[in-house]
Amino acid sequence: EDPVHLGKVAISPTACKMNSSLDLLHLAARAADRAGGYIMSTRRGGAPAAAWISKGHHDWVTEVDRTAEALIAELLLQGAPGSRVVGEELNPALAQQGLVWIVDPLDGTTNFLHGYPQYAVSIAAAVDGVLEAGVILDVPRECRYGAARGGGAWMGSTRLRVSTTTEPDRALLGTGYPFKQMDLLEEYLDQFRRILPA
Repeated sequence: EDPVHLGKVAISPTACKMNSSLDLLHLAARAADRAGGYIMSTRRGGAPAAAWISKGHHDWVTEVDRTAEALIAELLLQGAPGSRVVGEELNPALAQQGLVWIVDPLDGTTNFLHGYPQYAVSIAAAVDGVLEAGVILDVPRECRYGAARGGGAWMGSTRLRVSTTTEPDRALLGTGYPFKQMDLLEEYLDQFRRILPA
């Protein structure tokens, strides 16, 4: 198996104690890559509206989401027997004891459905409610982000750090609208009105 690169150090799955943060990172990366490969093979813009299944207001799921989650769960459970997978599509019940994988197999389903190239596979590992590792695979850009407790956060082999920018007028503002919780829209807009002029 290929090692996962965390910074300049290649971590082999056998080099880590079972279920260490780096071991969990390696397994999550393999699962994300598997799902990402599947999603890339099905990528298409303008999917027919019949393929869009509504889970709720402005919340969609497709067979791609479900299949990707099944592929992820299969690999995670084989690699860490006795662990549990909490996923948006197949098993949304929250679990907190032991090793729990939190999975969004197609983070950005609406973008995927419209052919907009901004969606990802997101996987986190928690042990007894404490987050230990996480991977986000930006599928269209084939760019993997990863973090392990005590090991920092990385984009490929580049270490991620908090920006040194301290002046609001030089900052980059990233935001999202509360499109699933319309009752929060006014609160969001009030905050946005205060932040944007700065």
